[in-house]
Amino acid sequence: MRRVLGAAAEHGLRGVVAFSDPMPRPMVGMHGHVGDLYRAYGAAYCGRATARTLTFLPDLTVFPDRSAQKIRRQEQGAAGQIRRLVELGATPPPPGLADAGWLRDALAEIGVIRVRHRGNHRFVFRLGGRVTRRHTPLGLDVLAYPLIPDPAPKELIRA
Repeated sequence: MRRVLGAAAEHGLRGVVAFSDPMPRPMVGMHGHVGDLYRAYGAAYCGRATARTLTFLPDLTVFPDRSAQKIRRQEQGAAGQIRRLVELGATPPPPGLADAGWLRDALAEIGVIRVRHRGNHRFVFRLGGRVTRRHTPLGLDVLAYPLIPDPAPKELIRA
């Protein structure tokens, strides 16, 4: 990490933002993390990023909002996302008719789980020499470091 941050500073960057995901996902062995490595490297903790709702597919992977947007707007890459949903049990759309309505029905048909995510932890590294780092404003409040991951969402704990 030190080498990457040094290279970024050499290219004129004065800061790097990194995130850690504190939400455990027990079904895939992810315990959630609070950025211990970022803390060890001296990053400033600047609170959480935007809270959002995650959509989990039956295989317990996240279906990103961007994937849904590709289908709704019939953008490049939509076909792969449609194929993914069909492989999980959704009824294939009629040719050319994969839109917001089809997506809503497909997600309901395969039984997605929606979970509220409180937001990833946001860390900021100031770059450059000691004086430069000291005088580089963050534009965000610096807070106490988080110490424990969020609780596991009960919707994702399978018996």
